[in-house]
Amino acid sequence: MFYYGPDGYMGKHRKLMPTALERCIWGNGDGSTMPVFDTPLGKIGGAICWENYMPMYRVTLYNKGVELYLACTVDDRDTWLSTMRTIALEGRCFVISSAQFMTSSAYPEGHPMRVKHGDDKVRTTDDSK
Repeated sequence: MFYYGPDGYMGKHRKLMPTALERCIWGNGDGSTMPVFDTPLGKIGGAICWENYMPMYRVTLYNKGVELYLACTVDDRDTWLSTMRTIALEGRCFVISSAQFMTSSAYPEGHPMRVKHGDDKVRTTDDSK
């Protein structure tokens, strides 16, 4: 996770524990990049994917005074929303949660993941635009 501000690069966070097939490519992080940055919006920090389910990681960010917690993931299950609410309550912070997406045109013709919706708009779980 890279952090950028008006003046450019602020820092990074390396995921502590790769999940599933990520382990075929990436190694473990060591905890040396668990930053919380002081910005005009408040103190910003975040977690990647499964780290959001790691209580000690979250406590580290809370102890550093995180006010705007960033949670990026590919998880869009119903339980994810309750997890984000829990983080907001226990951390006394605001939470921004984002999931990755791809449009149909990002896949080559004939790819099994390519779905035709008649357009190339970004769609969410409930098919809103």
